[in-house]
This record gives sequence, C-alpha cells and structure tokens, in this order.
Amino acid sequence: MNLNLANQNLQNRSFQGKNLTGANFSGADIRGCDFSRAKLFGANFEAVKTGLSRKNVLILLTVTFAGALALLEVLVGICVLSSLIIIGLHKALKFAFILATLTLSSMGILIAAVAVAKGMVRKGEILVATGFLVLFGGLGLVATLVLSIQNLRQGHIFSAIAGIPQLFLALAISYGGLIQLIKIIKTTFGTWFNQADLTYTRFNYALLRNTDFSEATLVKVDWKGAKFSRCKFTENAIPRGLPYPDPKV
Repeated sequence: MNLNLANQNLQNRSFQGKNLTGANFSGADIRGCDFSRAKLFGANFEAVKTGLSRKNVLILLTVTFAGALALLEVLVGICVLSSLIIIGLHKALKFAFILATLTLSSMGILIAAVAVAKGMVRKGEILVATGFLVLFGGLGLVATLVLSIQNLRQGHIFSAIAGIPQLFLALAISYGGLIQLIKIIKTTFGTWFNQADLTYTRFNYALLRNTDFSEATLVKVDWKGAKFSRCKFTENAIPRGLPYPDPKV
C-alpha cells in the first residue's frame, strides 16, 4: 500500500533517499522537507506548499546574529587586547587574559555559526557578514543618536549637528545590510528535490517557492496550474511556461 500523507503538516521532515513510489502528499505542507535522491515515481504533490519553514527562517536569523555578535566581539577584543599588551601594566595584563579567553571563545562561535550557515546557504559567510552590517550599523545609529541628544541637552549645538552625517551613515549601513539579509533569506532553498526521481509525479496547482529541483529526473511531470517562485532546475529540464528566464535562480 502506498504511503498516504495527504493534507498533513510535514514541515522540516527528511525523506532523503527513501523509496516513496506512488506516495500521496497532496495538500501537504512540505516546507523545509528534504526529498534529495528519493524515489518518487508516480507520487502525488498536488496543491502542496514548498519553501522555507518558519523554523528555517528562525535558525537562519539566530545563526546570522550569533555569528555577527561573535565577529563584533572578536574585532573589539583584538583591538582592546592589543592596547592592553602595549600598556603592559600588571592589572591590564590580568584583564588581557580574560579578554583573550572571551575573544577566542567568540572565534569558536563565529566559526560554528559560519559552518551552520554554509549548511543552509551556499555562501553562509556572506549571511553572517550582512548580519554584522545590520548589527554594527544599528549599534552605531543608537550610539550616535544618544550622543547627539546628550550634546543638545548640554548646549553643544554644533557637536550635535556634526553627528547628523554619522547618523545617516550608520542608518545606511544598517539598512543596506538588512536589505541584503532579506534578499539572501528569500533566495535560500527550503525544500529539496535535487537528484530525486520525479518520473510521472504530479505538482498540479502546487505553490513552489525556494525549491531545488537540480539534477532531478523530471520525465512526464504534470505541472498544470503550479506556481513557481525562486526555484532551481537543471537547464535542460525547465518546465514549460516557467515565469522567469533564469534556470539557475
């Protein structure tokens, strides 16, 4: 008897390499699912929903900002540590040991964050870097704003005005990083069918977003009424009527 998982919430399940011949996934939520190298001959994916699950997005954001915070700590730690070593005072060197430990720990967190990000995104280091821009710009924006308000309260009008260009620069850095971060997350694959056998499968009226079909066997697949957004196909296997020209999205 063929597997019947119709109309179920299957988010983040792994079916990698499994034999699912004739399985029924119609109406199911398969966001975050991995069907890589699975045998799906004659399977029914009618009206399914693919793409990034909320859990995927949350993990991406957590990893991004954990890596960004770690990178900030590493940069600050190296700068302060260098200053303390140059000063060479006994108390300063004691503090330097603690700071060095924190900096090395942050390096470990940064490496781990980039490794996890690269497992989800092709260029995970860019994801962490954009998170750093958002964080760095945001902190700069808050610091400049607080300093400008303090200068105004103390009657230092020119100093407050001088902080306006810095305010806009910090805003531009943070906003630019945020836009890039959203773009990366939007183009991250959430459902994988790469190298799967999809012969005679049906994707009628499916909502296919952020889905990787690269190197999948797509013989006699029924795409009637399916909607595509940010999907990847091997160039010679692009479905007819695909609403965008680039097969390597």
